[in-house]
Amino acid sequence: MRDYNREKLIKFILRGSIALDIFIYMCFFIGFAIGLGGAEIGFLMIGIVFRYGLIIAIISIVLKLIIVILNFTENTDTKVRSLAIALSSMFLLLIIGGVIWGIYYIGKVMSAVG
Repeated sequence: MRDYNREKLIKFILRGSIALDIFIYMCFFIGFAIGLGGAEIGFLMIGIVFRYGLIIAIISIVLKLIIVILNFTENTDTKVRSLAIALSSMFLLLIIGGVIWGIYYIGKVMSAVG
């Protein structure tokens, strides 16, 4: 029974961390596309990512690390699947986070130079 509750907790944490990832991705990519069209809401969405994206990404990574820690006990099919999903989404978050940080850094340098 205790293992069943742990699996429910792992699923809940995994869904929450993936929801945070999707929020960052949607705000950045959709906001970038809408911002190129000239709408102010797109720039607001990009601003949310640049302002709070690091905090959201750190929370998401911590949640994924909690999933890894909770998976150290006996291996069940659900735990192995959730561990694989958590690690692959963390890898994707780090790659896209690096791209977002690079765009932010280039924009900051261009603003300082020009």
